[in-house]
Amino acid sequence: MLLCKNYFGRKRKPFKVPKFIAMPGVIFRSVLGGFLGNKPFERPWMIRYIDRKLVVNASYTEISLDWKIPGRNDILRRLLFMIENMKNHYVEWTVKNETQMVRTTARFNLRAYEVMLRNRDLIINRMLDFVNRPENTDRFANYRKMEKLVLKWYITMLYQLIATSIKVGDRILIRRYIQTIAYRRFKTGFKVTEPVDFLTRFEKIIKEELLIDPETSNTKDQLFNAISISIQLSIDEMEESFEIFENQFQELTPLPERGPSLQNVGNLKQIISGLEDTFFDSIESDLMTDFISIRDQIPR
Repeated sequence: MLLCKNYFGRKRKPFKVPKFIAMPGVIFRSVLGGFLGNKPFERPWMIRYIDRKLVVNASYTEISLDWKIPGRNDILRRLLFMIENMKNHYVEWTVKNETQMVRTTARFNLRAYEVMLRNRDLIINRMLDFVNRPENTDRFANYRKMEKLVLKWYITMLYQLIATSIKVGDRILIRRYIQTIAYRRFKTGFKVTEPVDFLTRFEKIIKEELLIDPETSNTKDQLFNAISISIQLSIDEMEESFEIFENQFQELTPLPERGPSLQNVGNLKQIISGLEDTFFDSIESDLMTDFISIRDQIPR
């Protein structure tokens, strides 16, 4: 259902019919498609599999090969990437045809973005407070080593990325940010479980606070779905990046030593400027405005 929402932008219910009605329909469409030279995907031989549960037990293969698919490579999780990449291939086409298209999600995108901006400071401060609770000393040990203001603006950047991606309907921005920041986390001694836990908790806090806002009542499912997909993509990118770093660490090109090691707020502008440089060649001008607004709020 999550994948269906990601592709269509809304929940869609299947139209169910009995097998004895589906059978002649499939045969008719297949024959008609043969005459027209454009056969549909559904073929008559598939009828025998209607209502049959095709559950596969791969345990024998896993034991024989002494190998098991990692959780992040599960087909349901990878389909998120497949759908996202497929949709991104049509960006140029969408731009050229924008004036002729009716975008039913445009109003939702803008409303969701406004709601997220209105609650931004509250959510960011709550996440910052949660990380710095005494009981989370071991849970977020490396995050707690950062300067408090540095950590706050990393949280702000991530939150703004999620909000902006919902606004423009393109999550490639978040993936690039995670790819960039994952190396710094790896270099400073993070285990992948810590940023994954951080992202998971951040999603929960965002949803809890937005749920209180009365303006989310009509779009709660759609908004929460968009947030969940953004966080899940971030988690998958983080896990994949760490796996690459662990296997190919000697071959990686070192990045400038910036970020968590900074000792003053003035240099924090350089962090965000550096992150901006990572994306700005490939995003629209309104995204640039969003990021600049974050950077300019940092005291000199």
